[in-house]
Amino acid sequence: PPSPPAASPPPGAVALPAAHSFLFSTRGLEIEGDDAHGVDAQFPWEEAPRREHSHTLAVPPLFIDRHPVTTANYSAYRRATGYAPKDALNWLSNWRPGWPFTTPPGPAPLPPKSPPPRMADWPVTYVS
Repeated sequence: PPSPPAASPPPGAVALPAAHSFLFSTRGLEIEGDDAHGVDAQFPWEEAPRREHSHTLAVPPLFIDRHPVTTANYSAYRRATGYAPKDALNWLSNWRPGWPFTTPPGPAPLPPKSPPPRMADWPVTYVS
C-alpha cells in the first residue's frame, strides 16, 4: 500500500516546493530501427514512442533524499523488508562474486544480503 503523505521531511531528506510549470525534456537513441524509425520511450501523455520528448508538467511538493541511496542503505532496507524482485536477472549484479567477469549459467541467483565492504558508501545500482 502507498505510504501516507508526510508532513515534514524524513531524516536525511529535504523539501522541494511545487513546480507548476516544470519543463520535462529528454531525448534518446536506441539501437533498434533506422534513423527514420528508431524506437525509444513512450510517456503516458504521448500517442507513440519517439526519440524526443518535451512536455510541461505540474509537480506537487515532495521530499527527496539529500544524498544518493548507498549500497549499505539498500542492504539495510533488504534486511528489514525481505525484498527481492520476481525477476532477479541483473538485480544487484555488481554485488555478486566475480562481477563483472563471471555470469553464472541458468536462472540468476539472488545476490548476497550485503554488498562487498569496499562498496558500502557507493550509490546503489542495478536495482531496476
